[in-house]
Amino acid sequence: MPQSFKKYAPYLISTLLIGVSLYIRIAYIEWRSVDMKHFLLPWYNIIQRGGILVPLGQTFSNYTPPYLYLLAIATLTFGVIPKVTAIKLISIFFDVYAGLVVLRLISLKYPKSPVPYLGASIFFALPTIVINSSIWGQADSIYTAFLLTSVYFLVIEDAFKAVLFFSLAFAFKQQAIFLTPLLAVLTFNKKIPWFYYLLVPVVYMVLMIPSVYLGRSWQDVLSIYFSQASKGTALSKNAPNLYILVSRSAYPLIIKPALIAGFLSIAAWIALTWRTLKKPDGKTLLLLALISLSLTPFVLPKMHERYFYPADALSLAVAFWMPGLWAVPVLFQISSGLSYMPFLAQTSVAYVKTGAFINLFILVWLLIKQIRLSRQGSASDSPSPPSQPRGVE
Repeated sequence: MPQSFKKYAPYLISTLLIGVSLYIRIAYIEWRSVDMKHFLLPWYNIIQRGGILVPLGQTFSNYTPPYLYLLAIATLTFGVIPKVTAIKLISIFFDVYAGLVVLRLISLKYPKSPVPYLGASIFFALPTIVINSSIWGQADSIYTAFLLTSVYFLVIEDAFKAVLFFSLAFAFKQQAIFLTPLLAVLTFNKKIPWFYYLLVPVVYMVLMIPSVYLGRSWQDVLSIYFSQASKGTALSKNAPNLYILVSRSAYPLIIKPALIAGFLSIAAWIALTWRTLKKPDGKTLLLLALISLSLTPFVLPKMHERYFYPADALSLAVAFWMPGLWAVPVLFQISSGLSYMPFLAQTSVAYVKTGAFINLFILVWLLIKQIRLSRQGSASDSPSPPSQPRGVE
């Protein structure tokens, strides 16, 4: 193979991947899911017809105001860009942003190399990334982009910015809490000062101010996540975790023990990781971030099918740092894709059950990898045995 081809091959592959993913996005940009028809599009219409300012001071959505601000900006294109396209472009914009963060994460491992560009283009073309924003029209790319940025700053040891971007993620979606187990570990390890977490309520409240100023009450905007959490009576809302195996009728009996078991599992991981974590390097932090984003939605009930989206996204960057884990992002694509099928294609929930076992396998694999890394760290941190006297030669 000519040397020049090897040199430019990553760029050619990157261009091809971006081109194919853009083609798919454009092809499905006007496709309307149930969520688009019954939620996102009506919210767009309310804002567009009400003149932006009046609707933003009203309660008509179960999303936090920051997303509605972006939706309000999208309505400014009314008459120029089709409504559904304008809504989806919000999420696609954050696909691009998240891809750039993935590029930066991989660049830490491969500086001055075309590898990060290849990684970012693969990310942009991942099936669940394309489906979530460009086909489904969901907003998971927004908070996930901020979570990836938070992880990036954890890796480069900028704790303040890491918590700041975590706070931004939380202001958009409460699922940002999936990263809190790792943040707790690093706080106990004195890598993150506890008072940095004051940023979380401060950022949230600052972003609520425009909506409150326009008419919404503080009680309204501060209770959104509590209202979301209280809805639904399914142990698994097509999430690929083991609760999908439990009958919906068992909800009243199982929900409290499931919550207790889930939080105890997370607490156990935090405690064990804190005790074994010595001097975490970038590779270890990325692995722990991925476990945090995978473990939390796996052990907690009332999760949706889209809640493994942050793990889908981060797993690719982890695979570039740890090539032995290349199967992990592939398996996440399969499990998440299977969990999307009942909603988007009205297929059997049996697909989700298969995805649950795949995620169980992934989680066990990642935990074993964590244990091995911690043992390697302990061995490298232990003092060398004293040298033996050489005697007279």
